[in-house]
Amino acid sequence: MHARWAAVFGFSLGLLACSGETPVVPRALLGRWVCADARYAGRSLSISQRSLLFAEDRTRSENFAVSGVESHLLPDGSTDITIAYGNEEADGRSLRVQLFPTAPPSLQIGDRAERWTLAPARGAMP
Repeated sequence: MHARWAAVFGFSLGLLACSGETPVVPRALLGRWVCADARYAGRSLSISQRSLLFAEDRTRSENFAVSGVESHLLPDGSTDITIAYGNEEADGRSLRVQLFPTAPPSLQIGDRAERWTLAPARGAMP
């Protein structure tokens, strides 16, 4: 099942890249990602169709527009995704994540070992 999900995901991203459309973040990444590691308490990464929001806490955050998406399916079934982003103050940045098709999905940011998971939607029952 995981291999099928990864293949469909990779194929979908390939179609997106060839379409010439404005880059759109893959559906599997959409949502607010959090990390259980105490060093990241209160921090989150929110990914929407066209933006990234890095939140340090409830009062400090930075929002960026997505300018490109590139992905590669890896032999272990995970997907390596690079998102190009920026704003008026900081353009030309990139975020590399590795998305794992686990249940629930998880990701690693860059070369960090910590796994991030999707946070429940606000107001949702646990």
